[in-house]
Amino acid sequence: MIEFCKKWGFKINEKKTCYTAFTKAGHRKNNENTHGMKIKIGNSQTPIEPNPTSFGIKLDPKIDYKEHLKIINLLPTL
Repeated sequence: MIEFCKKWGFKINEKKTCYTAFTKAGHRKNNENTHGMKIKIGNSQTPIEPNPTSFGIKLDPKIDYKEHLKIINLLPTL
């Protein structure tokens, strides 16, 4: 990934970079243990984030957009 970014002139912001795992089960308390990976960019460990935001949309592991719909007030909070 780093070599691709260097080749095409992209710079990865280590502080803003995270990853998520999309699953049918959705987010669970043991999500990091089950889906955690050892990803490093430079010297920094890349954290897992169950609800990352991409292009203004709050994603979730099940890809059902519940977290995003809560933010834009289309779903009641439970």
